[in-house]
Amino acid sequence: MSPMGTRHASIVDRLIQLLYQKLGQKTILRVQNPLRLNNNSQPEPDLSLLIPRSDFYVAAHPCPQDIYLIIEVSDSTFDYDRYTEISLYAEANIEEVWIVNREEECLEVYRHPLHDSYQAIQKYYRGESIFIESFPEIELTLMAIIRVRGCVATQVRHLEAPYQNHTCSLSGSSLAIFKYSASFCLNSFLFLGSCRSSKLYFAQI
Repeated sequence: MSPMGTRHASIVDRLIQLLYQKLGQKTILRVQNPLRLNNNSQPEPDLSLLIPRSDFYVAAHPCPQDIYLIIEVSDSTFDYDRYTEISLYAEANIEEVWIVNREEECLEVYRHPLHDSYQAIQKYYRGESIFIESFPEIELTLMAIIRVRGCVATQVRHLEAPYQNHTCSLSGSSLAIFKYSASFCLNSFLFLGSCRSSKLYFAQI
């Protein structure tokens, strides 16, 4: 297995902090430690949320019935995570699995296992909220999990003539310059500029 990259590690660290803040003592947060799916399979996912136990599973690794949620952060391992590990988790009856898809900058959520697949699969993108099925009262946002580097335009849509050839730029903390009416804020987490039916979204960390 290739060494973990810095962005992969930062997403894992961000998830640790976020989940601990949200869930506290409601779960045991296990990081890259083994789970016992069966006698032949002991994967080590990036994160797993476990049913709390006073002995912290000292006698044996957690089994499927001990697991609320498994989270994998995928980059070079994406195909393996999506097609191989997901099947293993479904076969073991893991109720919920998340894959942080760095390539598409989205979160893939797998729920309701049946045989070797999941019956409910959904993708969440920036600006959308996610909940853990075992803790539906706790809401997370994808922006808190995945953040782009610098300022990046993440979506441009429905640009009407005569504005199709108009351009704008955003670099670091500089302003976006529009030749048409726009609203903006500087050094903010979310930038929204509009031109008639166009919408441009910028995110900054």
